[in-house]
Amino acid sequence: MKAASLVCLMLATLPRGQAESQSTAKTGNPEAVRVIRVIDGDTIVVSQSGKSVRVRLIGVDCPEAGGRGKPVEWFAKESTAYVRSLLDDRSVYLEFDQTGNKIDRYGRTLAHVYRVPDRLWINREIISRDYGFALTRYPFAYLDEFRQAERAAREAGRGLWETGKGAELKESHQPKSRKRNRPRPVRKWPGTRAEMAGDPCGIVPPV
Repeated sequence: MKAASLVCLMLATLPRGQAESQSTAKTGNPEAVRVIRVIDGDTIVVSQSGKSVRVRLIGVDCPEAGGRGKPVEWFAKESTAYVRSLLDDRSVYLEFDQTGNKIDRYGRTLAHVYRVPDRLWINREIISRDYGFALTRYPFAYLDEFRQAERAAREAGRGLWETGKGAELKESHQPKSRKRNRPRPVRKWPGTRAEMAGDPCGIVPPV
């Protein structure tokens, strides 16, 4: 496990070209994890240290395949099928981004995924092959590169971008903007000593 962490750190600090050409044989014996399930285009499950770990691919957003009360979106089946063709019953290396969190709010591990042994960068491949969007509202190391990959895919007009539905779907995935001139609610933390003392300024009386 220590060796795998060292490899991820080295890759994250190298320029993109160097990282792609870096041989895994030169870095010792990094840990490869087995893909046991592809949930949808941007989420997989791997077996790591005898446990099932859900992995959310950094920087890519694919049509929803359903679940958690969400409907199956347009092009979700094609996107999921493509990722399965790349990763079903394969092993991968995980690279953790140094600019963000390692775990998301759903408890999924956030990572860049590289297929063994050819080190195909799955996150970027999904975008380049027109099966997903670049998810750029959260910072990560290769954000500009992913934007460029999406721009090239859109200009090619294939797959997800073959009709106007792709642009509409991406727009629907964007966070809703706040309405203008609407007062921003004040965040309150109930149960504080200031609140209990009835002080509207939130000043806590001395004890």
